[in-house]
Amino acid sequence: EMDAGFTLCYHIKKKNPSIPVILVTAVTHETGLEFDATTKEERSWVKADAMLAKPIRFDQLRREIDRLLAQAGQ
Repeated sequence: EMDAGFTLCYHIKKKNPSIPVILVTAVTHETGLEFDATTKEERSWVKADAMLAKPIRFDQLRREIDRLLAQAGQ
């Protein structure tokens, strides 16, 4: 399903909100619509801690992982 990643993310965060989730999506590529989770409205239904647009580079993913781990350790 097109929204399977969003649905999985929602269920993970519902079960345990402290688990960091990075959502990697092609929604912008597939639809042509800019998509982010920076506004309060978007964050209300996109439960990911970070969103990356496909295709991603390793350094992007590593930077987000490091950031989320640093936040968790605070």
